[in-house]
Amino acid sequence: MIWTSPSGKWQLSLIGKNLTDERTRVAYYNFVTPSQLGVESAYSAFYAPPRTVTASVQIRY
Repeated sequence: MIWTSPSGKWQLSLIGKNLTDERTRVAYYNFVTPSQLGVESAYSAFYAPPRTVTASVQIRY
């Protein structure tokens, strides 16, 4: 959401991402042979960032 003053000098913004705080896996790897990591098997996963809310103020001069 962005609001700009009528003069255009001020701008306020509020940005939200992943507002439902859904845990989403964006990448994963399954290492199954001992030669790859030195263990019998390993599983690694990367998840999307959690819920974030950002606010900003801009002043144009």
